Amino acid sequence: MADPAVITEAVQVLMCDPALPRPALVLEAGCGSTSDVYLPFETKVAGIDIDAEQLKHNDRIEIKIQGDLQTYELPQGEFDIVACVDGGHSYEYAMADSLTARRLLAPGGIIMWHDYPTYPGVWICLEELSKKWPSKFRWVDGTALVTWKPD
Repeated sequence: MADPAVITEAVQVLMCDPALPRPALVLEAGCGSTSDVYLPFETKVAGIDIDAEQLKHNDRIEIKIQGDLQTYELPQGEFDIVACVDGGHSYEYAMADSLTARRLLAPGGIIMWHDYPTYPGVWICLEELSKKWPSKFRWVDGTALVTWKPD
């Protein structure tokens, strides 16, 4: 589970973005039994996790989806924020989740990752994507969070 204090720092990044719609439609990938995404503005939060039992206990998300981010059919271009907070940490999972998150992202949206540079698979994935995807990846200094917003 991500540290709520670290997530709060990433929220400050999001709050500074006047283009982010309110209410923001958020997808938290790997939400489990609790949500790590606390946003101090109006949101509608959907959570996706492979574990039905964990989802059953999550009372912080409005829309509960049992499934894998990589295979579950979600609407493309719909989510203002896609938070890959506690999904798989291998390179293969991080890359597949990132590519899926980009397809799901609404114009002007933001992807947020956790566990950079803690897990080598996440680190390698984001370093690779930062050279391929347009615009800047932003590492929230002193944390394990990275955000990306397309130009």
